Amino acid sequence: MPWNYYFDFYILDVHEIDEHSQTLKISMYFELKWHEPRLRTNKSANEWRENDYISTSTLNSKYFWRPDLDIYGVAKSSRQLFMKDLSGILINKQQKILYSLRLDITLSCQMDFNRYPFDSQKCPFRVSSYFDDDKMVSCTSKLHHHYLDEFARTLQYSISINEMAPENRTTAYLGQSYSRCGFIVLYTRSKTQLFFQVYLTAGMLV
Repeated sequence: MPWNYYFDFYILDVHEIDEHSQTLKISMYFELKWHEPRLRTNKSANEWRENDYISTSTLNSKYFWRPDLDIYGVAKSSRQLFMKDLSGILINKQQKILYSLRLDITLSCQMDFNRYPFDSQKCPFRVSSYFDDDKMVSCTSKLHHHYLDEFARTLQYSISINEMAPENRTTAYLGQSYSRCGFIVLYTRSKTQLFFQVYLTAGMLV
């Protein structure tokens, strides 16, 4: 102890930013890996190759112990974790289980418009164990944000994805400390579009 959860976040797109409801929609691949010491594998089987994983149906997930995960600030999600559609489970010889999920999720984001229209907003994605504190469970994460540049659609914002700061990787609740992982979505309003659509148009009318 503590038991470690390994997260990989592959950000595909920020679909929509709704400032009225203060939410944003993210599309990503969500991967979670953990060590399962009770798992027994036949290491001499022909299917194994060095450091390779073997795939198994997500229908078999009911036979595995599964981490209790809590994602903070979920306004809407396209599916629950550990469902069979667009997800998969891989197992390797070192008794590690890798769970992968294609996830579209809408997150609540506390926005501040005091500096509008020159404001910038920080929206965190945070995941942790639901029950166990940091004495029982820790987490490690890696962010793959280059996918955003390749697949993202054009919005009226400049968007960047950043690693979560070390001081934000723990949270306190009812006298206990919890380890959490995630990333920060930082977006800034486009000045060029604002100039042509608002200031230039208003100036011409005046």
